[in-house]
Amino acid sequence: MIAANPMPLPRKKIIRTSLFGALIGIAALVKFSVPLWRWYYLSQCDAKIEAATKRSDAKGFAELGRAYSEKARFSRAFRLIPDAEYDRQFALSIQAHDKAIALSPTDVEAHFSRGRTYYDRATVEPTALKQKKYYSLAEMDFGDAIQHLASHGQALEWRGLARSSNEDLDGAIEDFEVAAKLNPDGGTSRVADALCQRGSDHQGKKETEAAIADYERSIAANPTRDGCSCEPYEPLVALYLQNRDYAKGWDAVQKARGAGRRIDPELLNKLKAASGRSQ
Repeated sequence: MIAANPMPLPRKKIIRTSLFGALIGIAALVKFSVPLWRWYYLSQCDAKIEAATKRSDAKGFAELGRAYSEKARFSRAFRLIPDAEYDRQFALSIQAHDKAIALSPTDVEAHFSRGRTYYDRATVEPTALKQKKYYSLAEMDFGDAIQHLASHGQALEWRGLARSSNEDLDGAIEDFEVAAKLNPDGGTSRVADALCQRGSDHQGKKETEAAIADYERSIAANPTRDGCSCEPYEPLVALYLQNRDYAKGWDAVQKARGAGRRIDPELLNKLKAASGRSQ
């Protein structure tokens, strides 16, 4: 006896079943791919540690220090290890960096690498006091690298970041400006951002002229604001309005428009009313 052919599934049911299966597959991929990605990243750190352990020169110890540091930083950022294990891995990192510097005290990269490790630790510390401690240590190592090679653009940028993180915007701006001269294509955004932040600090302290000067310098350094997080245009307009310097206020508005930046309509209306102008 020949068995009857099974009834075909309705088209809508097939589609629903396929969609359900696809969703299950995506959910499983998301569930397992994130831990897999983390595992892969950590395995790369372990591979770097193993390779660097086989060396006994300054560069090898510096690379070992960075590998331990990155493994510790990544693990702590994703809460994969307890604080005690993080401290242990970080201690191994610093031991390796110290050996690198002991072997070659004037090695620029040895100092720069340890500075990066101190900086990375600062970024994952939970308290402002510890952050300040490690940013300060990083700043000293970057300074040593710069002392041995004044044109080390990366050391200048990272020291500027460490100084900025420790609220030393004057020092940060100096470093970023020198770094920008060494790398005009990519260094202006840090200068502009630090100037804008300092301008905001001056504005908060009612230091109007100093704030205006920094906002203007920030705009001049990087008019398009590429990579910047601080916007100087709107506060600059507000300060010129406050000073009744309406011509410069409108000039700042035009600069903002040219850079594709928005000025609050309420602020514009106040400027229009005070100046008797519409643009």
